[in-house]
Amino acid sequence: MLKSASVLAATAAAALLALAGQANAAPVLGTFSPTSLSNINLSGTLNLQQTTTADCVTSLNANITSATTGNVNSGSFSGGTWVCGILVAPSGFPWSLQPYHDSSTGKDYIKVTGISATSIAGTCSGDVFGEWDDTLQRITFTGATIPGSPNACVINGYLTSNKTVIVNP
Repeated sequence: MLKSASVLAATAAAALLALAGQANAAPVLGTFSPTSLSNINLSGTLNLQQTTTADCVTSLNANITSATTGNVNSGSFSGGTWVCGILVAPSGFPWSLQPYHDSSTGKDYIKVTGISATSIAGTCSGDVFGEWDDTLQRITFTGATIPGSPNACVINGYLTSNKTVIVNP
């Protein structure tokens, strides 16, 4: 079911675990530039783990709606492992996006709120952080964990943006 969590990668996330390990680091809300941008497509392959492991080709459709908010309005899993898009799918749209910056590491993150996925095994839903790279225009999830039933979902992989989005401190 974690598969759904990966969707968001969205939109995303993985940075949550990385951030938890930084005792003195406290990421603060940053800003998106531009402050309004539509028809953003985030695409790539995410590795999703819950009761099984699946590599899903992921496509998310997003918008930046202000300097501090954005959303993922729709998305899909297809290709990759056979269960993707058939037995595992992203759900619960829209998901919220917020930019964050960690001055102690110089890294930028995007928080994906409300990321969700469903499968025949269960569901996963929650919030995750993904590390944002302004140069590569991608969000990377490394062990991003989303609460779920019967187990939590874990997401690894990255999604690349088709449009230029910058996260500012």
